[in-house]
Amino acid sequence: MGYNHLTTVKLAVAAALEPLMPTDPDTGQAIPLDYAWPGPDLKRSTHAWLANGRTVSTPGSLSAGRKRRDQQVSFDVVIECVLVGETVDTEGRNILQQVADARVEEVAGIVDQYVADNPLLGQSQAGDVPIDYATFDSFALSSGPLADGVGSTGVCQITYRIRPK
Repeated sequence: MGYNHLTTVKLAVAAALEPLMPTDPDTGQAIPLDYAWPGPDLKRSTHAWLANGRTVSTPGSLSAGRKRRDQQVSFDVVIECVLVGETVDTEGRNILQQVADARVEEVAGIVDQYVADNPLLGQSQAGDVPIDYATFDSFALSSGPLADGVGSTGVCQITYRIRPK
């Protein structure tokens, strides 16, 4: 089986994105970005982490010995915002949900820009991964009421391609 370098690339992306995270208005600190799910008891209203890796491989040229193959590897960046408080304004509009969705979308925009502007996505202290290209494939936003406020979760999918030489 070929090696997809998923952990190396996720570590490089986490390290590169961490200093780019915006300030959380509730705490005055940068929104944290972790390599993995930080657990259910989040200490801040907005948090992001990397998750869910997938690999698709297709055979390349047929030659003697090991077959070469192209690999497309994807993983998710999950962004969660939970805001507690009154959800509607005096006119009955759910402004708290708008705020939560906007925070999630702001972080997703940073992830999108980082992937689009960075030709060295797989470069890290852990090792260099020979990536042909990387894309910000998709973004899904889920939001809705909670018992004492609102929640918003965004999932960004990053895909990169490794093609053996």
